[in-house]
Amino acid sequence: MPLVEFVATAGREVEAFVETLWRQATQYRAAQTLVGISDYAALAEHFRPEGAGGFVVGKWSGDPSIDGKLAELNLTLRCLPHEQSGTEGRCLVTGKSATLDAVYAKAY
Repeated sequence: MPLVEFVATAGREVEAFVETLWRQATQYRAAQTLVGISDYAALAEHFRPEGAGGFVVGKWSGDPSIDGKLAELNLTLRCLPHEQSGTEGRCLVTGKSATLDAVYAKAY
């Protein structure tokens, strides 16, 4: 490929490559994320099988004392998504009223 042609097309090729990687990563994350667990027992059951993983999105009351209970399951609260649902529910760990969406996952 002549240098002039390479320079003319390289930017588009890189953009297409980045778009493909972004789409694949987003699809993979969505496939590994479970939404809809509503309490501690269901959270524990989801992560109980050997090798179970992925992420669970559920409510968190904001209570920092949940770390001990999560540690029993070898889980951590990974992050609070920037885009919150704005809905109210029950904290997956404490059962208290909660409005924050949180991502839970195995601790490694």
